[in-house]
Amino acid sequence: MTDNATGRRPRYEPDDEAVVRPPDARPAATPGPLRAIGMPAEKSKDFGGSTKRLLARMRVERARTIAVLYLALVSVTLTVLGPRVLGHGTDLIFDAVRGGRGVDFPALRSVLLTVLGLYLCAAALSYLQSYMLAGVVQRTVYRLRSDVEDKLSRLPLSFVDGQPRGDLLSRVTNDIDNISQSLQQTLSQLLTSVLSLIGVLTMMFVISPLLATVAAITIPTSFTIIWLVTSRSKKRFVAQWRHTGTLNAQIEEAFTGHALVKVFGRQHDVEQRFGNKNEELYTASFGAQFISGI
Repeated sequence: MTDNATGRRPRYEPDDEAVVRPPDARPAATPGPLRAIGMPAEKSKDFGGSTKRLLARMRVERARTIAVLYLALVSVTLTVLGPRVLGHGTDLIFDAVRGGRGVDFPALRSVLLTVLGLYLCAAALSYLQSYMLAGVVQRTVYRLRSDVEDKLSRLPLSFVDGQPRGDLLSRVTNDIDNISQSLQQTLSQLLTSVLSLIGVLTMMFVISPLLATVAAITIPTSFTIIWLVTSRSKKRFVAQWRHTGTLNAQIEEAFTGHALVKVFGRQHDVEQRFGNKNEELYTASFGAQFISGI
């Protein structure tokens, strides 16, 4: 665009070009540790090391973490014992019917009350475990956010200027929230599921080794199916967060340079870019949630 009086391009037009940057534009790759804030890779380069560093941040919560493990262990133990005790009630009814005599209702009532007490205690301990785990996770994420803020304050202006601000905001907000939700859900489910699997298998072998062996054969099949599903959903989750960062960058730039967008009549271009990227985000998010939900 040229100035009507001088025929020259106005000095501030490069800012307008930055606002309507084409969708395929990407900041230059940043070497070294600064790449940790850049676009996510297609595949995790050091998942084990990242997990260890993340768990190391929870060392200050060691006492509460041990308490969470103990509560989960007791809760799962009580839950597993429930069906075993309830089986005595079934035996009372079956023996009474087979022997042609009346059911011993006082003994049956005692069994049912015992089972009810076990389940109530297990539910209370599970609630307390979830409550304590939520505190551990949120305090860890709180410290992580503080560390990220300190890191951003130490970065040179050249790095910040070379990154879309919306993408940086997405890293500080969306990505850390994603870590928080993953820790909250994964730790609780993983801990409970593993303990439940061990407890249930142990009780099954105690009751009937043959039936337990038949049931145990299906476990590798289940793990294979889970691996196939998660491997497909992982790529879509990576795409989801990549599109989220890009879309946030576009929105932030469009609102920051709203006056320039209006002056140079680029509303349609900005809206079209937003619509295209929003559609890509919708497709990636829908696929990720659908496949992981399977």
